[in-house]
Amino acid sequence: MRILWHPGAGGGGVVSPTQPTVEAKPVSNGLKDLSKITILLVDDSSNWRRENSKWLIKAFNCTVITANNPDEALTLLKTINPDIIVSELNMGEKSGLDLARERPQNIPFILISNCFPTDLKTDGLNISAKIDKGHGVELANAIRSVFAEDK
Repeated sequence: MRILWHPGAGGGGVVSPTQPTVEAKPVSNGLKDLSKITILLVDDSSNWRRENSKWLIKAFNCTVITANNPDEALTLLKTINPDIIVSELNMGEKSGLDLARERPQNIPFILISNCFPTDLKTDGLNISAKIDKGHGVELANAIRSVFAEDK
């Protein structure tokens, strides 16, 4: 587990030159104040976790906590209560779907992947969004849509 940045703790993220920069949208128009959210980011790729954590911190000025795999995320969930979980689909022994099944169902969940199988079954898992793994723009938009108050 790594807390990359926490509001009030000083410091901040630096966006990688390989990631597009975007300003966080204003917190008006029915959006929750996204600077107050905590995101649990789960992926077995340390590079993807690092780059997207920096990107989300830059976009939202929020708290990002990372986990290497679903087991580490489930251990963290015993002591933290994130506002949203973002998880890769394909990882080692357990997948993002396993994490989606085992997490507290009241926590919104975004599933990411380089390639979603056509027969992927997510019924009953309360998945907020499924997005292609890639740049942070799609991820930031998916997070914004989860927290839009007038859905």
